[in-house]
Amino acid sequence: MGASDPRQAFRFCPSCNEEVYTYAVQTDLGPELRCSACGLPLATAAALGPERLECVLVADDSRVYRTLLRDVLLERKLAATVEVCASGPELLARAATRFQEHLPVKLVILDVMMTPLNGPATGMALRALEKGLGVSPPAPILFVSGSALEETMKTLLGKCAPALFLHKGADKGPAALGQRLEQVMATLLKGGPKGGSTR
Repeated sequence: MGASDPRQAFRFCPSCNEEVYTYAVQTDLGPELRCSACGLPLATAAALGPERLECVLVADDSRVYRTLLRDVLLERKLAATVEVCASGPELLARAATRFQEHLPVKLVILDVMMTPLNGPATGMALRALEKGLGVSPPAPILFVSGSALEETMKTLLGKCAPALFLHKGADKGPAALGQRLEQVMATLLKGGPKGGSTR
């Protein structure tokens, strides 16, 4: 079941939004096929179903995309409430208010390219805020970008763990985006890739 097997070498990755080379790792639950670019488990991603989240915070400086994310999350019943923010500082303020009121933040979705505070800086600030206020466990973060996953982003995902990446790409409508979003969210909410080595 390794990447040299032509039946398994190329698969669609919902995170990267393209066909990717794969590799196999041995986990506690047996062999697992992963994306060579981002490490997302591909064999199990489609089978996972995320729980309906009480509150999701979304920050994207594109009104169209943040509205699309909100609508997809609500229509697919992936979230009970979605609070949309136009910037990183606005999201941090909303998160701080929820934390102080002891209200949960079950998932944070951050656009990588935002102003005045980009997604990576917002993610690091969120982790500092959680630590300062004693919030545990940390809210999972899903970084979204129109650009493909780069090495610097892979490093950031480790620093902001639990965190994963979703390439915005060019989906064929909200249904395609919703399916990919659900698959990546499911893996993220279950703690990301477990057991076995990552690349």
